[in-house]
Amino acid sequence: MRKKLFQTATAVLALTMLLAAPGCKKQETTADVSPTITAELTKEPEATPEPTAEPTKEPAAEPTKEPAAEPTKEPTAEPTKKPAAEPTKEPTAEPTDAPTPEPTIEPTGSVVQGEHVRVAEKLSEKDHATVVSTTETLLASVASIEGEEITAKPLFWKVTDPDGEGVLYLLGSFHITDSRAYQVHPEIKKAYEASDAVALEFDLLPYVSIQSKALEMYSAYVDTNLKTVDKVIGKELYEKAKAFLTEYNSYVAGLEYYKPYYWDSLMTNIVYQMAGIGDVIGYDLYFDSLAYRDGKTILEFESMEAQNELLLSADNRMYINDIESVLDEESRKEMIEEAGKLYEGWLSGDEEALTELVNPDYSDPEFLALEEDFQENLKAYNKAMYEERNNGMAAGMKECIENGTVTLCIVGTAHFLGETGAVNQLKKAGYIVEQIVLE
Repeated sequence: MRKKLFQTATAVLALTMLLAAPGCKKQETTADVSPTITAELTKEPEATPEPTAEPTKEPAAEPTKEPAAEPTKEPTAEPTKKPAAEPTKEPTAEPTDAPTPEPTIEPTGSVVQGEHVRVAEKLSEKDHATVVSTTETLLASVASIEGEEITAKPLFWKVTDPDGEGVLYLLGSFHITDSRAYQVHPEIKKAYEASDAVALEFDLLPYVSIQSKALEMYSAYVDTNLKTVDKVIGKELYEKAKAFLTEYNSYVAGLEYYKPYYWDSLMTNIVYQMAGIGDVIGYDLYFDSLAYRDGKTILEFESMEAQNELLLSADNRMYINDIESVLDEESRKEMIEEAGKLYEGWLSGDEEALTELVNPDYSDPEFLALEEDFQENLKAYNKAMYEERNNGMAAGMKECIENGTVTLCIVGTAHFLGETGAVNQLKKAGYIVEQIVLE
């Protein structure tokens, strides 16, 4: 698989972050297709854009057959970003706002212990009932999958404290999946049943269940000054991208006010659908649903706000490159192939192949051909995406085990891998880490 310093945003997010937008499949009519959320935006400068469509109960982070905004991007696996080529098709109509390459990842919610893992927000009785209703729908969709063959054997570890009672189970997630992700392996089921708590990147379910929470999440993707996206990516590229989204029933009124990241998310999620991935909820959302159903404690290492801050801090040239890649037929074929290989690597628990994806190659000629400021922005983004987030999650996992309880930690697989991955950090901290090979 060809390594890249930046690839499609969805591919990146599949292994590292939750996704904000499901993909969709091409259809002849749009009668039965409705976006997860849309915005009826006035073009008056003083107006505030407000999405008016009620979000569906499909996870915003998982590609579904419904077009919508997961983006995605938890990757959809998170390969490190490396350009296929410097974008040249479209000049930027207006200077892009300077990105914030190294956002601060700061979890929100009630502190459990320390500062890196927190209890998910306590919902009102009404909102909790809404979320539980959503979990019933999501879990029923998984339960309806026929067949009992265990196909998914993701990377899985058990961590124990030689000086205490705490136990961690570490489960690498893929944020968008297909039916092969289920049935869940018995060893994973046993770990879940033994756990007092489930620890996630953040508790996504309220944002795909409660309209006010969904609007809170999606409002970050709309330009606050109502600057249309063509002013950032160029008119010609905008028209081509709009035609592509329209062909796959993913373009809705008001989308022109959404930032390039969101357009990239929609388009690359369609690519994942083309690869046959995305018709079933991801692993993290599945265990989030189980935890709500069973009344387990839900912990968060990050927050919705922190993930959005990071995604939106990226240099827009990265997203422009992704959009151009989707629109190019040959590049799109390669992306579809790579998405399939990435998912197969997750299904089989191929640690070597997945680890390779998170290793940047800053000596690549195509990277070195980029403008120097763009190179520095990409390096900063990769550092924030991997190293800084890995550090925060590893610290949170240490806090979980020091609590003396049993916790199932399920985050994007890439956060467990490599020198800065949580697995290596826990080993260095003196914990006993045992990989559980799923047969």
